[in-house]
Amino acid sequence: MAKNFLIILLIIIIIIAALIFGASLYVNKMIEDTLHDELRSTLSANGLGDYISYDEIDVQVLTGEVALKKLSISDAAGGLDIKAYEVFVRISPAEAVAFARNPDTAILTGASAGAAEVQLNSKENDDSIEIDNVDLMLEGRFNQKLLEDNEAVINDIDINLYNTGIDFPKLGIYAGVKKFSGSFSGTMNPTELNTSVSAFLGQQNRLKVDLDNADIELNETLRSSTALFFGAASADKIVDTMHIEKIYLDINSEINKIDVNKLDLVSDGLAAAGTAEIALGDDTTSPTLDSKLEIHQMAEGVRSIVEPYLSCTEQVLPGKTPFTVNASIAEDGSVFMIAE
Repeated sequence: MAKNFLIILLIIIIIIAALIFGASLYVNKMIEDTLHDELRSTLSANGLGDYISYDEIDVQVLTGEVALKKLSISDAAGGLDIKAYEVFVRISPAEAVAFARNPDTAILTGASAGAAEVQLNSKENDDSIEIDNVDLMLEGRFNQKLLEDNEAVINDIDINLYNTGIDFPKLGIYAGVKKFSGSFSGTMNPTELNTSVSAFLGQQNRLKVDLDNADIELNETLRSSTALFFGAASADKIVDTMHIEKIYLDINSEINKIDVNKLDLVSDGLAAAGTAEIALGDDTTSPTLDSKLEIHQMAEGVRSIVEPYLSCTEQVLPGKTPFTVNASIAEDGSVFMIAE
């Protein structure tokens, strides 16, 4: 879903850049009417006319901003419906003027976008995501022709999600997240990413993820099955709500290699910090792992779940925190782990 939506967003940005300042001599209403006609025509030409709709367009010429009210994208990414009360796109006035003069050769190097009251609903399994506000900024090199020729490049993305609710009723999980932030820097081809995540792993890229204040709720059915899976000894330790204060992740990827520069986790069940190095191997070798995790605090419920698995490696968790867990996976698949 996210990969398809990125390409749709880029197409909308390009259309707006090509049109908004070309009608700068008209009053706002005339600009909005012109933009509406051209946007519908271009969406239809790209096979999106039957899937994307909106109630109205609001244009702010001086700031290069266009807002679509009550946007709806139906049947995106295999049965996913996306709705938003408002979606806006803002483009540099200078680049918008360049697009107005020569839309075939002008290139966008950046844009910002946002959305309010976003809803994502799956037709297949009743899963849903609701987000109060979304902020997005991206930098790169793209236009319609570069997208068609698979030569568009995104170098930086910053995204913030505020007050997100995630409901997976068939799995029995609901999660509420106060703030989620993510950033990407490197080289991303949005068209290649649409078909293969390995396009990200095959380049020198950096990804950061920051999550603040999340509550995860488990319904009674999931709690019972989880207790059965982990054994009766931990049944009374599985709570209906888990609070995560913070998760921070900083990753570098290179060809055949992923470095986890930093992992921080603070929750009511576990507080930990760690690093890892993953060698992805090639056609003749398997992935390998070297990792170090410093455990600052571990609740009894988490300990009762982890210890049965450690017993397979003849390891025993230290009785008190803090302690360190070093783990590695060799090319032949053998696992080494030591907690001390």
